[in-house]
Amino acid sequence: MPKVALTQKVVDGLAFDGKKTIAWDAATPGFGVFVGSRGKSFVVQRRIAGKESRVVLGDASAYKLAWARAKAAEIIAQGKQGVDTLAKPAGATMTFKAACEEWIAIGGRGGRARADRTLADYRDRCSRLVYPTIGDKALKAISRADVNALLTGLGDQHRNRSYVLTIVKAVFNFAVGARYLTKADENPAVGISAAQPKKDDKPVLTADEIAAFGAALAAMAGENKVSPWLAGLLRVSLLAGLRPGEVQSLKWSNVDLSKRVVTVVGKTGERKVQLSDAAIVALEAVPRIEGVEWVFAGRVHGQHLVGVQKQLARICTRAGIKPFNPYMLRHTAATMALVGGADVRAVQALLGHGDLKTTAGYLHSTAKRQRAAADAVASFAKGV
Repeated sequence: MPKVALTQKVVDGLAFDGKKTIAWDAATPGFGVFVGSRGKSFVVQRRIAGKESRVVLGDASAYKLAWARAKAAEIIAQGKQGVDTLAKPAGATMTFKAACEEWIAIGGRGGRARADRTLADYRDRCSRLVYPTIGDKALKAISRADVNALLTGLGDQHRNRSYVLTIVKAVFNFAVGARYLTKADENPAVGISAAQPKKDDKPVLTADEIAAFGAALAAMAGENKVSPWLAGLLRVSLLAGLRPGEVQSLKWSNVDLSKRVVTVVGKTGERKVQLSDAAIVALEAVPRIEGVEWVFAGRVHGQHLVGVQKQLARICTRAGIKPFNPYMLRHTAATMALVGGADVRAVQALLGHGDLKTTAGYLHSTAKRQRAAADAVASFAKGV
């Protein structure tokens, strides 16, 4: 097809006639619109170090011509200087604010154009509600924990929460189409609900309560009012985020301190839990009883600890905090890990959450990432 003076109207009118074609732009040599059986795409033909290549910029039905032409001109100009702007995704350096502003500039498109008033609303909400929190963060550095924290900061403003979540999700989708990210990069807004969680859904201990609890536990252990096995059980429960049943039934044969891991059997089956330095110290302090397989031995020889709730209540009274059940240690571990910046997938793998089946596609955490989650818990529980 000969070169044509591309306008938005011309681009919109291009249609597949049974043969793949490229409508090259007369104004910007090397830039054009590819028309095929599956639709239309903006493309750019560039030359770098004598080698030519053709790059797809994005879906012509989703992006404005003005943006695509400017992007093509930039790529062509830098190619003449030997710079390959598309060699690697720019997600490691491109900030959320920069990507969002570019997304708004092309019309905030996601299959259909937005009205100018809607785009102005997007920019206003981003400036007030989003940029102060994650605006300066690189796209690749933004995690689900960051998005959750962003929404939490909006409190019960449901409309704002919905708006913000929609914008964040759309900007990451745009970043993939614009090649700032790859399709393999996670969109941290996917799977997150805009609904505000119930305050009493999963109560957790505050940092001050953890400190008071840790001081009381240490004091009572020093006075022999708490056995070293109970002290160890409570510390490991918090530091490793184990379920009460998992920690009570833990056997020495399933503890490998050299590899910094314990194997537990919970609701979701057997899993390996990475240990932080603090958790290892807590386990090393637990006395071993010859002939007893349980890590946390009970009063009856050969049996593990039972009746933890009553003894836990005595420690809470000494600490001057409201009594809580053993499960709150697990909830606290999960919350503190996320607040500490741990990847939510690593936390899910660390804790073996009951909803793993619904998130199985995301559970590919390495041992190193799971250990990072464990260390994040430890940073909040140094006094325990």
